[in-house]
Amino acid sequence: MGTMVLVRGADPEYLSCANFLLDAFCLGVKDAYFESLPADILQGYVDVLSAVDRLEPVDPSYARKLLRDLVAWARVIGFAPARDFAAVEALFGDVNADACDARFNFGLDGKPTYIQGPHDTDADASRCIEIVEAYERRLKDAA
Repeated sequence: MGTMVLVRGADPEYLSCANFLLDAFCLGVKDAYFESLPADILQGYVDVLSAVDRLEPVDPSYARKLLRDLVAWARVIGFAPARDFAAVEALFGDVNADACDARFNFGLDGKPTYIQGPHDTDADASRCIEIVEAYERRLKDAA
């Protein structure tokens, strides 16, 4: 679980910011949104994020590959990325995910594990659990 923030911009006073809410245990990219912000407002946002969790800068190719692989893994289970993912992910521009050779492990011991979020209704949770169970049945049937 975590947040990925990509910041780009030619003008150091006004920056473009892509935000991705990640669930590497099951759902993939849960949310994606884009903002254009003055640099001082963006710094305040980063400060708030830093107070909640450790931020770690990574190479853009690593970030894009993480997103690409997480979306692919979640799709196999049955979860599509957030509605605006493709549009927001485009902020990476020509960053090449294949320039990164990192390998990522998703799920809990490789198995999707749904964790109900604070904004997930019981109906949302039931639907997600059904999707995970259907995926597990497909794996069992294929074996």
